[in-house]
Amino acid sequence: MITLGQLKTFMATGTVNQALQGSSSTLGDIVHWVATDIISAAEFWWNRGSSSFDTVKGQAEYFLSNQVFMDKVWGMFDEDNDKPLIKKDLSWIYSTDATPTEQGDADFWAYVGQAECQALQTNSATLSFVSSNAADTAVDIIVKGVSSGVERYEPIVLDGTNTATATNPLTWDKLKPLSINLEQTVSGVVTGTLTTSTFTISSIAASSTSGDITVTTSAAHGLSVGQTVVQAGASDSAYNGSFTVTAVDSTTTYDVTATFTATDTGTMTQSWTVSEIPPNHLRVLRPHIRLQSVPGTAGDTINYFFYKRASEPVADSDVIDLPDIAFKPLRYGVEEIANFLTGKMQASNNAFEKYRDAKMELILKSERDIAGNEIKNWRESVPFTFRLPETISGSITT
Repeated sequence: MITLGQLKTFMATGTVNQALQGSSSTLGDIVHWVATDIISAAEFWWNRGSSSFDTVKGQAEYFLSNQVFMDKVWGMFDEDNDKPLIKKDLSWIYSTDATPTEQGDADFWAYVGQAECQALQTNSATLSFVSSNAADTAVDIIVKGVSSGVERYEPIVLDGTNTATATNPLTWDKLKPLSINLEQTVSGVVTGTLTTSTFTISSIAASSTSGDITVTTSAAHGLSVGQTVVQAGASDSAYNGSFTVTAVDSTTTYDVTATFTATDTGTMTQSWTVSEIPPNHLRVLRPHIRLQSVPGTAGDTINYFFYKRASEPVADSDVIDLPDIAFKPLRYGVEEIANFLTGKMQASNNAFEKYRDAKMELILKSERDIAGNEIKNWRESVPFTFRLPETISGSITT
């Protein structure tokens, strides 16, 4: 690890320093330019990252948590079953399991596209928005999705920290992604929440899991582990409020954490956070992927590997994770410019040829690393990276 400032100091030695004699140019500016050129030339090859998501029983489509450019997710690995997943075209996935209905641990996955939401609703639901900043008012939010099988649009006017809904709210179809865009940027975090119609709770009983209760609904609830439900109308106030689903026992029963005292009844609604748009952004962008099968069990952890967009170092304090092999093209690139600026054209041409060859060697080496066995050995592998220490936020500005 080295900062841009330390890199400038390091390069101010030896032949590079000698080449600059007689020039008024600042070595730091040259190092900065060459480092940026190298990053740009090998943008996606070097700038890699990894993250993970947990599968949900009965769910085949997922939105990844990191901002990934286009389809630059280059690998997936099922940690719990210790196997890599094979990437296929979406048309192949649909042809083998269009509905999907086949249950089991997936062997294949496909990239669907960039999504402007971050969750799929498992039941039909209506949408509301709220901002963390009371001053964020009179800003239109345009929602596009599928309602009653037809693609529709719905405008909703943001009302600061008050919950805002459409004048005549549409009920959005389950398992259909929504497109959510702000008319203009705002100062607060804008959170979009989907809420289902109310389900009748026919009984509340003690669960076999200590500290949980089992809730039975009069109709199929469509819940998955980890989703949020709001329960109301029970005689015992401990059963009312917002809860996270800890287990799904059947299509009409689920467990949440609460102390059981007596059997009870009430109502339940589901909610999902489908969009959290950060300040000064118009939307979120999430990679939308689909597994070949509907997972038959919950909780398998899928690790995914992706390319990130490289960023230009700006301040001397910016940290660069520079592999040893990158110093070779960096040195020749600086020498090329330094010799050119001091009128040493032959030396500049020679350095340019070395710079070009060294940069290509760097790119080819990284490509070989990616084409190798890195996914299967991801625990032991050390990614070949050249990146700034920024975290991709999952949102964009336009």
